[in-house]
Amino acid sequence: MKALRDKPVLYPELEYVWNAFATLSGCRQFSIVGAGAIPVSEVLAYCDLMKIGDVEERSDILYLVQAMDNVFLSEINKTKSKTKAK
Repeated sequence: MKALRDKPVLYPELEYVWNAFATLSGCRQFSIVGAGAIPVSEVLAYCDLMKIGDVEERSDILYLVQAMDNVFLSEINKTKSKTKAK
């Protein structure tokens, strides 16, 4: 199966970022035009909840979650465009 063959490698040291993204994905707003980005305020609230106080680590989490979110939203928009074209 192609999806399993091409699955990305999840580095153990970045698992916490994936967990943050997965948790925060439920915080995004949806509208008639589609899914919105995960709000920065939600990422920072997540850091507070997880007691991540180091400014550099919080900045890294924000950067990585936003990068993952941009890819997610890009893929959603591609799928949406293909569906509209049919």
